[in-house]
Amino acid sequence: MISRRHVLGAALAGAAPLAWSQADYPSRPIRIIVPFGAGSLTGTFAQLIGEGLKERLGQPVVVDYKPGATGNIGADLVAKSPPDGYNMVVTTNATFAINPWIYAKMPFDPLKDFHHLLTGIAYGTILVVPPDSPFKSVADIVAYGKANPGKLTQASSGTGSTAQLAGELFARSAGFRMLHIPYKGGPPARMDVMAGRVNLMFTDPTGVPLIKEGKLRALAVSSATRSKALPDVPTLAEQGFPDVVVETWFGLALPAGTPKPIEQKLETEIAAFLQRKDTRERFLALGAEVPEDTSSTGALRRITAEQKMWAPIIKDLGIRAE
Repeated sequence: MISRRHVLGAALAGAAPLAWSQADYPSRPIRIIVPFGAGSLTGTFAQLIGEGLKERLGQPVVVDYKPGATGNIGADLVAKSPPDGYNMVVTTNATFAINPWIYAKMPFDPLKDFHHLLTGIAYGTILVVPPDSPFKSVADIVAYGKANPGKLTQASSGTGSTAQLAGELFARSAGFRMLHIPYKGGPPARMDVMAGRVNLMFTDPTGVPLIKEGKLRALAVSSATRSKALPDVPTLAEQGFPDVVVETWFGLALPAGTPKPIEQKLETEIAAFLQRKDTRERFLALGAEVPEDTSSTGALRRITAEQKMWAPIIKDLGIRAE
């Protein structure tokens, strides 16, 4: 006959390894999945976070690239991994806020299948035109767009990208439409804008060096405040478009069900690393900034708000992927 004491003892024995593993965490290397290809800003973000975690936790951090389906493949890998704190994914608005409206079937739930640790960095897109463009201001673009429906061309890093959607939101707020020309990535899109083959684009901060070299002219940034990398470039809100606030952000997430002590430890250590002056300076050199609110709840608010913002635009544009 099995006594109540034996059952209780067995239960406590079964719980002991889990409690021990949480207290001892981390006891082996941590893996950060980057759901995009090497050479991207997401990869640089992961590498810098990995350096900070290694320094603070004393364990190696492996950055593993798993690109595909605009981040869905890498994110799904983490969603279905053991919830033990040893696998996390770099989150982006492309994968978690835009993809749910583009893909007919998502392999995971962006909110329910993850614990979103924090938002690490954010940056606005930059409205740029060729250096010899007749458009000297946002007002010039709006005036031409209204007088010449459908003639303005907008380059982007791809269909459904933040770059495309930022342009669509701006044009709709101003009351005109643009012809979208998608490219396979930001560099070829910027090349055609520089050459004058396309009228404009909303670029990420990798275009800042070209702006400073005079190869592109920046007319506005889409963030809520001016970029520290381009302090002389006004926001769209300053130029009469307060509703056009678009930021690209990167964060980190664990599989749902990860023990709370591990979640809290990672959030605390990463947040402390992000607050360091040298960390902020390294991100600023990339054109990105650490937001005031890096919290888990702040990350969830960003995702939820952006899903609502992009849903009607994506539906109207008819952007779909299988």
